Amino acid sequence: MIKSLALRFAPWVLLAAALYAGATYVQHINNERDAIAADLEQSREEVSVWKEQHQWQQELLNHLVDAMDERTKALESATESIDASRRALNRIGAEHAEIREWMDGDVPVPVSDWLRVLQEPGTGAQGSMPNDSRAADDATKGAER
Repeated sequence: MIKSLALRFAPWVLLAAALYAGATYVQHINNERDAIAADLEQSREEVSVWKEQHQWQQELLNHLVDAMDERTKALESATESIDASRRALNRIGAEHAEIREWMDGDVPVPVSDWLRVLQEPGTGAQGSMPNDSRAADDATKGAER
C-alpha cells in the first residue's frame, strides 16, 4: 500500500520539485537582470557626468585657444608697431646728422635703469616710467664732460 501510494504521488512530487526548481531559477535570473539593469543605470549616469566634464573641458580649451589667438594677434601688432617705429627712427637718423649723433650716443642712465627694471621677473610693463627725459639727457651729457 505504501508502495502504491508512493508510485501514485511520485509524479506529483517530481512535478512540484521541478516547479520549485524552475521558480527558483526564474527568481535567480530576475535578480541578475535587476543587478545588470542597476549597473546599466549607474553606467549611464557616469557617462552623463563624463560627457558634462568633457564638454566643460572642451569649452575651457576653446576659451584658451581664443585667448592665445588674441595674444598672438596683440604680439604681432606690437611687433609690427615696433618695427615701424624702428624703420621711422632709422629713416630720421639717416636724414638728420644731429639725430644720428644722438642715436649713436649712450642711453641716458635713468632710461637704462628703467629698462633693466622692466626686464626683472614680475615687473613687466608695470614698471614706473623714467622721470623727465631732458634731465636724464642733461645728466648723461654732464657725466661725459
